[in-house]
Amino acid sequence: MYRAIAYVTVPASENWRWIGEDGEETISELDTRYVTHVNFAFGSIKAYQFEEGKPGCPLKEGKIASKEAYRDPADGKYHYRATLEGWIEEMDARVDGRKYIKALTDLRKKSPRLKVLLSIGGWDSDGFCYMARTKEGRREFIESCVELVKDYQLDGIDIDWEYPTNGAWGEIASCAHCVEDARQLMQEFHKIFDVEFKEEHKLLTIASGMNQPWSDSKTLEVLDYMNVMCYDYEPGAGGSQAGMEWVKEGMKLNTDSVGDTPQNRKKINLGVPFYNEGGEYLVPYCKEWNGHVDVSPEILAEKMNWVKENGYGGGFYWAYSMDVYEQDVEDKEDEQVKILQRTVYETLNGK
Repeated sequence: MYRAIAYVTVPASENWRWIGEDGEETISELDTRYVTHVNFAFGSIKAYQFEEGKPGCPLKEGKIASKEAYRDPADGKYHYRATLEGWIEEMDARVDGRKYIKALTDLRKKSPRLKVLLSIGGWDSDGFCYMARTKEGRREFIESCVELVKDYQLDGIDIDWEYPTNGAWGEIASCAHCVEDARQLMQEFHKIFDVEFKEEHKLLTIASGMNQPWSDSKTLEVLDYMNVMCYDYEPGAGGSQAGMEWVKEGMKLNTDSVGDTPQNRKKINLGVPFYNEGGEYLVPYCKEWNGHVDVSPEILAEKMNWVKENGYGGGFYWAYSMDVYEQDVEDKEDEQVKILQRTVYETLNGK
């Protein structure tokens, strides 16, 4: 079976649509028929100091978090722990992700094959550079991830470090050692996972930039798979930002970085957007956009067929919430409902 991976975000603006309430219980309305894996986005690296007047907002120097954000005032030491709390710009607040990730893992009661991972990082998620620089920082961070996997019965961890090769692009701190530190982090992750989860294998994955790959052959050996983000080639330009020619270029760069073999290709997934570039803004597919179209059922089918023709492992998308749902149309039986996720899954795995 080919992977069909949905990135599911914490509630913010349009992203509330996959969450429901049943009394006091938070439930997920995600349709498990069309996904094999769900990546909950995002966990973050906990900061201890905050900007005055903005409780819960990590301390910033410009757009990059200061290393001092990770110094615990209680002991004066630096700490790097994974957390399910994330700062959401649209809401101007810190969101506690615990009830949302539980809602996702509860879906396995009716769909036991579903894999639920915590994705840590994302755009503007700082702290990786500082954490991965020392053995102590890496170990504390990894051990905190192990705790989250155990506490919430997760199927694995996805590291979304954007990007060790060019921190300015991801608006995060970076240094000349980041690529090697990132690779070392994954090696140590793998060793600790092997010790902690002897009886049940837990997935270890990464998200990689389309033109800034940082994995190598040794890193891929310890990964279950890697997700290549083949979108945002020209963000904010108002034109194509996920064209097929760029997809092929980005996949080739990442494939070459780990060694182009049939076995390695099966560990690589192609990423597609569920949105169009609306000039300065991203426009979800469920919204009308009269500019250049980067996503449609036809475009997704072409890309997923290309995945199969070229021996890759599957596809993933950002983000689940940007598809068309019942509340977006007058007729709930409209064939457009969930058309994008259905196209990805059914093109890869059949109806």
